[in-house]
Amino acid sequence: MKSLKTVSRLWKLSALIVLLLIILLANVEAIKVGDILNIQFADSYDEFKFIVLGKGQVISVLYWNTYVDFIYIIAYTWLFLMSMRIFDLTLNLKLPVVAYLSCLLPGMLDVFENVVYLHLLNNISTDSSDGFSAFFWLVRLKWGFVIPFIIMTVTIVLYYMTVWIKELMNLIMTLLSFANK
Repeated sequence: MKSLKTVSRLWKLSALIVLLLIILLANVEAIKVGDILNIQFADSYDEFKFIVLGKGQVISVLYWNTYVDFIYIIAYTWLFLMSMRIFDLTLNLKLPVVAYLSCLLPGMLDVFENVVYLHLLNNISTDSSDGFSAFFWLVRLKWGFVIPFIIMTVTIVLYYMTVWIKELMNLIMTLLSFANK
């Protein structure tokens, strides 16, 4: 069993990797897709196609964004697993294996979503909407399962920020006490 200190370090590393990937996906022109949430939450195939083609999206950028997203999926899934482990160790919950397996569900749904998305991109010139219904529901299911894990992860971020602020305040108070002597 890994100690809380080890899991905490792994969590921080995972959070850093996820943050770096988010920055990469949002800022590198070769993989930056400005309307990704609009694409994901398109209500119809026509709307999907309009956002992809009609707003000047470059198909190769959409492909590369999706390929990098597979790496992002691995990173955030690991972060969710480490978040679950931190909750388990901190609160001494002794969670069942099913709780840890649930951390894999958003990532698995995201992988299926990406595969269907790539299929839609491959067939967009043929005007074939095959797979859009699956894409539509996979996106919504994924986000439904991701949100609780995001809340859990943000809770841990807030905890670490509180600990860091407390340590910073203690350091400042210690320095001030030395300066007053």
